[in-house]
Amino acid sequence: MFRFHFAREWNQLWSDPLRAGALALYAALAVWALWDGLQWRSHTVEILSETPADLLTEREEWFAELQKAEDGGEISPYAARPMGLTFFAPHPPGELGALAHRSESVQPHTALISGWRSEASLFQRYEVEGPAALRAGRLDLLFVVTVLLPLFLLMLTYDVLIRERNSGRFTLFLVQGGNAVALLGARICAVLIPLVIIPCACVLIATLASDASGLSALAWMMTMLVYAFFWAAIGAVIAAACSKPTTGALAVLASWSVFVVLLPSSAQFLAQAIHPVPSRVAYLSAARDAEGESRRNIATRAEIYMAEHPGQGNASDEAVPGFYRSAYLANIDIRERTTPMVAEFERQQRAQRELVAYAQLLSPTIIAQGALQRLSGTGAERAAAYRRQARNHLSTLHDAIGPATVNRHRLTVAQAEAVPEFRFQMPPAARGTWLGVGWTALLALGACVLVVQRLKRIS
Repeated sequence: MFRFHFAREWNQLWSDPLRAGALALYAALAVWALWDGLQWRSHTVEILSETPADLLTEREEWFAELQKAEDGGEISPYAARPMGLTFFAPHPPGELGALAHRSESVQPHTALISGWRSEASLFQRYEVEGPAALRAGRLDLLFVVTVLLPLFLLMLTYDVLIRERNSGRFTLFLVQGGNAVALLGARICAVLIPLVIIPCACVLIATLASDASGLSALAWMMTMLVYAFFWAAIGAVIAAACSKPTTGALAVLASWSVFVVLLPSSAQFLAQAIHPVPSRVAYLSAARDAEGESRRNIATRAEIYMAEHPGQGNASDEAVPGFYRSAYLANIDIRERTTPMVAEFERQQRAQRELVAYAQLLSPTIIAQGALQRLSGTGAERAAAYRRQARNHLSTLHDAIGPATVNRHRLTVAQAEAVPEFRFQMPPAARGTWLGVGWTALLALGACVLVVQRLKRIS
């Protein structure tokens, strides 16, 4: 019975120009999103791979000069100074970042960590495509799956029983012993299958193009299937409960607007209102004040620094220009002045994410977006972890080169080599991410039970 109804609905789906056209539009948007994501990932990888080439040459020259000085050779007073020790801190795109790159253009992807940098100047490039790309916006597969898939699914399935009921064929179908559950299930599956196969094919292509893990791709598709199953269940509830086309259309718009638009937007707005982050303008103003005050009182500031680091000084090289010490101490003062603001910023952002995580119980769209971003290697949580790790590495470098810089002498080769390279560490999964996916599946099963009971009553 199910196979018969499925085959009949499948043929009708592709013979109807409007429904076939809607599926073609959906496929075109998915392909566009995939192409744009692959282009973004390729461009980002290219940018991240170009910078270390120049930096590596400079590092080799810096260490060669330092080794020469340590061996007693003559070098310039400006050469191999601690402030010149530089590290490249890349924020690599996730292995499936091409699937969820829409918000990544405004996130920092590179940072040069050196003594010349302060907390305020560490991230100078928050995007890799330029302002034009930010204005134009992006379309990624995450948006197609979480926003467009539910809309297309509901619009193509809300009237699958209304047509039969209005024409009187549904009553005749039941009198002849037809199974209403099988009929509704077959018709929804006929629409659901192409809506799911298209993004699954895009995920497989992105996996091959990005050389990503097959396990991550499988988890991405399974999460998407659970989310699609939820919306198929919502479509079944609307189809079984509504007897008029206008009622069904209003139910479609209401359910999609509430779950996809209203609840996620309200949760984000509420989180920002309850946990506001410190002003970026106040942060930069504090950094400028700290830098100016440090440069005006450089001698006093140097004495204070050496008093805080006793036993780390030795004979200074008076030929070394004083701007090394001045710039370093200014950056240290900026760090001390802005650290509480940065900590407050991170705390408030973390509180915002936790509040939105609680709201995911009301909206499977929030659950799907968080889980799919996590599997893609994108999202605000990953970007926050990168910024935090880059700042920590900058602090580590400052602490390592501080005594030598203030005392106007060089590091030893061993001291320079002891400063670790930057390695980005993926943050752990947010609490409740995968429990939310299970909650979505549970809601879908509950909706299916309601549909079965409703169809039994009208049968």
